[in-house]
Amino acid sequence: MLHSFSFILTQGDMIAAHTLHLKSRGRRPRPIMMSWLIASATLFAMQLGQKSQANWSILLGQAAIGGAIFAILLPLFLPGLMGWYAGRRSLEQRPSLRRKVTVELRPTAFFCQQEHGGEGQTPWQDFVGLRADENVMLLYLSQNLFQIVPKASIAPELQSMIREKIKAKQ
Repeated sequence: MLHSFSFILTQGDMIAAHTLHLKSRGRRPRPIMMSWLIASATLFAMQLGQKSQANWSILLGQAAIGGAIFAILLPLFLPGLMGWYAGRRSLEQRPSLRRKVTVELRPTAFFCQQEHGGEGQTPWQDFVGLRADENVMLLYLSQNLFQIVPKASIAPELQSMIREKIKAKQ
């Protein structure tokens, strides 16, 4: 039996998808970035010290503690901030993402057709994973390539069907 549904990606869907992708990958800021931030904080503290003639050991200690706190807190907020930025940018730079998409869940493939555009199908065995939250499902074709399916546009039984098709392959 052929099942189909349609959707238009919204900015909220894109932000949710990118945030989920970044959180699921466990992405953390690179050590070089952290070193740079700590060095910047230290240099800033040194400049303040030259102007105010404050005690250097206190300023350096404050810079080190501030850099450490920032280094601990930044990974907690980074996926949300990066997801928001990437989601907004994706829709701004690619107007075709705002077109209506019709999806058919065929027995052997995931078929997509875009309004005023192309169509394509991906065999179920080509999907390598699935991530989902309360807003979107991400159907992964590789580590960084995924198909976004907003959960609001798809019935719960079809969500289960997609999960089963992808998990049966693994």
